[in-house]
Amino acid sequence: MKKTSTFASACSAIAASALLLVAPLAHANWVRVFQNIHGTTYFMDPTSVEHHGSSRRVWEMESFRDATKEGLRSMKLLKEYDCKEETGRFRQYVAYTGPEATGEVMGTVGTPSPWKTVNTNPAGKSVFRIVCEDYKR
Repeated sequence: MKKTSTFASACSAIAASALLLVAPLAHANWVRVFQNIHGTTYFMDPTSVEHHGSSRRVWEMESFRDATKEGLRSMKLLKEYDCKEETGRFRQYVAYTGPEATGEVMGTVGTPSPWKTVNTNPAGKSVFRIVCEDYKR
């Protein structure tokens, strides 16, 4: 009996974690910020921007024109930008089978990526300019 309740508790914790990733996006106000030559469209939710000193966090979405061979078609990402250092990274993301974060959830990643300069990614640079425009150097 104890194993069952431990398993049920673990399942509840996993479900709660998944809801935490998706819940802040239920009322997102997606704004298109960039589209590349491959048809991938990048969006951000300006209402989700959080300020932490020189750091900014914002929800973004990438929607691919075509699905990958694994079936990935879009992602919602919690991104973090350092306005002072002009770097960015993702804090977590959710992958979907449909465009614009629709369809089935393929998986989630909650491990932050390494910091990278925003100049290496045109979409990231566009969002960086928007979320860091109020930062005083």
